[in-house]
Amino acid sequence: MIRILSAVFVVLTVAACAPEDAVPPGDPAVGNPEMRGFIYADDAMAAGQKRFYWVQQAVSGYERAKKTDLPAEIAVLPNGNCRFPRAGDNESLRHVHISHGTQKTSVYQFSNEDIDKRAERYVSTYLKSKGRLKHIGEYRDDANLINVVVTKTDKPVYLVLTSQSHVIWNIQKAPDAAISRIALVGAKAVGVANVPEGTSVLASYRDVFKACGVRPFRRPQDDWGLIEDSSRPGMQEVIRKNHGYANEYWRWLLQTFGAPEGGSTVEVLGISNVLVGDLPPSPEAPVPFAPFAGARLVMSRNDYVMATSHRQYQKKHNALVRAAAEKAVGGDLESLGVGK
Repeated sequence: MIRILSAVFVVLTVAACAPEDAVPPGDPAVGNPEMRGFIYADDAMAAGQKRFYWVQQAVSGYERAKKTDLPAEIAVLPNGNCRFPRAGDNESLRHVHISHGTQKTSVYQFSNEDIDKRAERYVSTYLKSKGRLKHIGEYRDDANLINVVVTKTDKPVYLVLTSQSHVIWNIQKAPDAAISRIALVGAKAVGVANVPEGTSVLASYRDVFKACGVRPFRRPQDDWGLIEDSSRPGMQEVIRKNHGYANEYWRWLLQTFGAPEGGSTVEVLGISNVLVGDLPPSPEAPVPFAPFAGARLVMSRNDYVMATSHRQYQKKHNALVRAAAEKAVGGDLESLGVGK
């Protein structure tokens, strides 16, 4: 059963803050290097053929995701299988493959299996420290947000959105664009908000996608730290495996959906905005921004799904971990007599 928690927030706005819909200075293509790519600024936007813009160049009324933003509704996203409809001749197949977003949301999810593993770790830490450490720890249960700005208008777009972490895709559709289908592929939790009316959503995530026999790895690029450090001991084997996993995933993608439109695939390690199509023809014709706050969210199934504050999430999560730990040891941890 999915448990959905909600909370009411008071949002304080600071008049002195710069408007978020203003185009920032600097180059959006400059990112922080990591072993498997780059992590870009919150407002940077990636497009096919390794193009980068500021999201404010494409949308009006843009707002960064805030931990106080709550969806109006959370619906369950059914978990399908390894089979998806192939793109038709009248569709433009577009593939976006992002490891994680850079903007956090108020949506948390975890399973009973997660709770049991964390309870085991909690008890182990308590015993090893002889009762001195009772901290449950921090876990990355909150989902990242990625805005998908769709401006392509000559054909209905078939979006294939792939992620490696907990991701919510927030759809930003130009008024004259059409999105026929959205396929969500994720190693972990996936969700989608602001789905246009009439657009079908299919998904394969977590254990179901794992059973497909492929891993959502991106294809290594020459500017990755992984490649630049290839002379280090053991790195050649890491690179070989990364290439192998990426090639297997790409073959599965082609066999399942067909070939994405040439040069249109977006593959980035960390970013929160992607562009499917081109920039609007003029600054006077931007895409109206659809905020995550107040949106309908379709989210992957899990034992616990919470749209709430970080404090309320921690309170609920930690109570569940403590209860599982006490059940495992048959009582309060202090009854173990550690350190006495």
